[in-house]
Amino acid sequence: MSFSSLRRVAFAYSSLPSCRLLSGIRFATTVSNLSASEKRADDGRVKDLDTTKLVSSPRLVEHGVDSSEQTLVPSKTESYLLSLLTDGVTPTLHDLERLKPPEHSDPRSREYALEYSTLLDNICRSFSNDQLRLFTQQYGLQLGSKRRKISYAEAIVEKAWQWPSLRELKRAQRDRTEVVSQTLALTPSELFILLGQDGSDLFQLSRKYNIHVSVKPNPLAVYLEGSRESVRVAKTYIDSVRKDIVEDTLDTPLKHPVSQEVLQRISRLSGAFVENAANQKVRAGL
Repeated sequence: MSFSSLRRVAFAYSSLPSCRLLSGIRFATTVSNLSASEKRADDGRVKDLDTTKLVSSPRLVEHGVDSSEQTLVPSKTESYLLSLLTDGVTPTLHDLERLKPPEHSDPRSREYALEYSTLLDNICRSFSNDQLRLFTQQYGLQLGSKRRKISYAEAIVEKAWQWPSLRELKRAQRDRTEVVSQTLALTPSELFILLGQDGSDLFQLSRKYNIHVSVKPNPLAVYLEGSRESVRVAKTYIDSVRKDIVEDTLDTPLKHPVSQEVLQRISRLSGAFVENAANQKVRAGL
């Protein structure tokens, strides 16, 4: 009940003589209680609106600008790119190359890996997929239209800006440090050519590529062990030797096979692997 309503009720009661004194007491009590209640309500509202005790909610930050429209402190380049985004201006190659550092650290260092990753992150955050695809086309890089943003950024950094590929650097580091082994099956003639005079060529192969080399008799094979890169290069050399071997079959005037002792002597003197073939013929590989 409002204060004005209470006054009307009090006036009505006051017209009765018997109730005048009682009404006056009740009216004074009601008005006092109402005033106290309103004061408490006002105090509560004042406390609720006390801005010094309010706790600000966390601000959502997106693209360097928070939800309260207060800009975080960006670099000059980021500020410029943000202005392009805000104005709806299409960025150019010049805008892209504002992100390019003047130099980079030694590719073998940890600092280079950090610089490379930071550069890719800056490019991906500053431009859209379509914009990066357009940049690669302007650089003369043909990568197709269904690539991820990171693929376009890597192509720009590595092929257009000539930064060493971080993925290739990591692969090369792994190849230099990771130890692997490989077994290559060989024919007798292939093994003879690889062994060389009294096995000296095989020893030189081991020293040249810094790998462990051994021969397995059954089945006939050569075993390689060393760093991934060294084993790979040694295998490439062995494959080239095998590819260049030429074999031929020759007639002999003998009516019986040539003895193994004679075949070994011929092989050592000629440098070609010689073995018996069918019909009293010999096969030579060189």
